[in-house]
Amino acid sequence: MQNNSLEDIFKSGQIVCLESGAKTLYGEVIQVIVKRQLCWVRPLTIAITLEENSSDFDINADQEIIDLRSASDLLLPLTLFRASYDTEAIVLLTELASREVSFDKQQMSFSLNSFVRQVWQNNQEKFSN
Repeated sequence: MQNNSLEDIFKSGQIVCLESGAKTLYGEVIQVIVKRQLCWVRPLTIAITLEENSSDFDINADQEIIDLRSASDLLLPLTLFRASYDTEAIVLLTELASREVSFDKQQMSFSLNSFVRQVWQNNQEKFSN
């Protein structure tokens, strides 16, 4: 029974997010790997909130987004993610659609690597299984 409930947490194609400090990674679920309690995610963007009082759903001068659509997929613990709200996903996907896909691999790699390292440092107990 637990396997079915874990499998039903996220569906392929669903937009999920992983928050760490002022940064939030948004990605598309490729697959939930129930046996290992991992989520295979294709990164879309990292949103960085520049001001504490800004709304999470507004892409404006108070928030920077880094395009990760050409970045490598991630396999991370399922418990790190939450489903993104429709209002978050719609705003971010609209913003990304209006931009050219970034092919600056060096910046993408650095941004994603830095974010994953920060997540790992803050959640080491979730990576031990």
